Amino acid sequence: MKNILNNKWPYGKTKFTDIRIPELYKNFNGIFTLNVSLDKSLGTEVALYIRDETDFIYNVTNVKSFQLFMKTGIVKTNYGPLLFLLFFIPDPEYKSKPFAMYDIHLNPLKQEFLIPFYDLARQSHWHLFLLNKNNVQVGFFEFKNNFRLYEALQNAEEACKGMESIDFWRAKEEFMNQYSLDDLYLL
Repeated sequence: MKNILNNKWPYGKTKFTDIRIPELYKNFNGIFTLNVSLDKSLGTEVALYIRDETDFIYNVTNVKSFQLFMKTGIVKTNYGPLLFLLFFIPDPEYKSKPFAMYDIHLNPLKQEFLIPFYDLARQSHWHLFLLNKNNVQVGFFEFKNNFRLYEALQNAEEACKGMESIDFWRAKEEFMNQYSLDDLYLL
């Protein structure tokens, strides 16, 4: 992969006070991406955000030895293919299941869905913000990019060549009715 953005955070623990969340995500619960400029010398990068309106977000923030993992998969629905990204935080006490899981659904046939994730895949490090119901940072974590997202996106595009996307939102609804987060984790 070419053009890696070396975006390792050099400043240690920090609290960002001016987090601007687009209207679309102001009341959203789950995981999403945003383009941000954390270090002006680097320009913009793609950051991950987990927003939770419940107090569970504080439990997530306090997980000891906080780690983030990702699984990907492609599902063929009656309305077209769907690529899922399942992000999970291991439970340090109960190794058999994650402490928390969040998923993102993408249309592998539409570049506008994939471009932010190709940008994320090209970063040397991923930054994750945890936000409470007031969109205030309650956690900030950095991970070396060992997620193999670029390969997952390439494989999804290749596997879905020749398929048709009839209605992505109905594909997503069908997918969510068929698979729980636990199902995805066990795949």
